[in-house]
Amino acid sequence: MIRWIRDARRKLAKIPIRVVLSMYILVIVVFAIIYTNIPSGFYHETIRLEIAYDREAEEFSKKILKAMKNNFIEVYKTEQLCFDDIEIDISTMDAGKSYVHSERVIVPINLIVEVKNKESETINELDDCDKMKKNEKIIYKDFFDISLSTNALKINDNFFVPLVVTSNVFVQCDNIDVEKINYNQLFKHEGFLSPVIKIDQDIENEIQDFLLASKGFSNDINNHFLSMLYLSAVTITTIGYGDIVPITLITRMLITIEALVGMTLMGIFLNNITYRE
Repeated sequence: MIRWIRDARRKLAKIPIRVVLSMYILVIVVFAIIYTNIPSGFYHETIRLEIAYDREAEEFSKKILKAMKNNFIEVYKTEQLCFDDIEIDISTMDAGKSYVHSERVIVPINLIVEVKNKESETINELDDCDKMKKNEKIIYKDFFDISLSTNALKINDNFFVPLVVTSNVFVQCDNIDVEKINYNQLFKHEGFLSPVIKIDQDIENEIQDFLLASKGFSNDINNHFLSMLYLSAVTITTIGYGDIVPITLITRMLITIEALVGMTLMGIFLNNITYRE
């Protein structure tokens, strides 16, 4: 037995070290390519903490904001709309970073709202507002959350996303009747009883991808070659951080095979070094 082991070591030692290292790197790349082509086989535990996710959340918000503005202009043929003494200018809208909550994609929207002051006397005290006189405008910033359903409605080749609008007042002034600001009225198309925005097919796909990414499943945000190359490297070295986890039988078997191949190549590498010494 000992003689057989010595013979095996002698034969393996004939393999040049550079060849062993080249095979090691080649295995990493090959398995990374294989993993990339099995996108549904992995769960990304830390996706919400990654820079790519934050960047995608910001870009997604910008696209939704643009769709909302276009939707508003298409319906009302103007950028401004008045509710009694309240004036809303859609051009003042800006969006915060999107996030996912309860199976919905949430897009925080900021909006400047102007309210005409109809008080007959000078207002001396307003908690968070400047002092205003008769017929002046009170300008304050409101933000509201737009919840996008992941089930878009397709009508005449157009996609419409149902919305849930939740308003939150940044600055509360005693003489502002917040109930008059009905944001649900801002985003309506003819034929819909509830607020909707019209989107294109690309945004519909991004809604689905963004929801999947937030849950840690593979999509265009986290399923790319560099992520799988990283997974392949930590697998072949048997480090196994656990931030990307195989969730199917095929991917688990591939991970196991790569780890065994890595250990074998590393053993050959160490054998060649010690045998030659």
